[in-house]
Amino acid sequence: GRLADGASGRNAGFVLLGAPGADPGSPDASERVRAQRLWSFTRENVRAIRSLDARAFDLHWTGSVLAAGSEEEASMLRRQAAALPEVEWLDPDGLHRRIGGRGFHGGLFVGEGGVLHPAKLVRHLASLSGATVLERSRVLRLGTEAGGVVVSGREGELRAGRVALCLNAYLPQLLPELAGW
Repeated sequence: GRLADGASGRNAGFVLLGAPGADPGSPDASERVRAQRLWSFTRENVRAIRSLDARAFDLHWTGSVLAAGSEEEASMLRRQAAALPEVEWLDPDGLHRRIGGRGFHGGLFVGEGGVLHPAKLVRHLASLSGATVLERSRVLRLGTEAGGVVVSGREGELRAGRVALCLNAYLPQLLPELAGW
């Protein structure tokens, strides 16, 4: 198909710090390190996105909310609020006012968050990269040769130093050995 076609270009579109379940306030030291690495990675992602022309992919900085559906989740989010300077703990009433909802046990507001058009972002990044993007070109086989990659398809072969395959759910069709991943 086309670059960012199908579900890959329609889903999500969220620019978020951290990830649900990654707890930088965890009592477990290895989980804290893992979560801190994830938060650091997503901070760098936000910085990279901020450096781009937001109009090219309809970026709007709105902040984001993580809502606790249980008291256990609320406890984890409170620990995160204590560990992360960029988040704000919202008690249940404050969260409900912010989101216009009910039934949550509190949550976090993260100011560094937003929404964007994911297909437009991918196409914008491709245009900035200088890479040659071949759309609607079915890859039948991959191989290597000295100093590069050989990509074979119905239209012929392509030789390159590096290749990025954007396959999403189609990965097992080209590389069955990676189906479990």
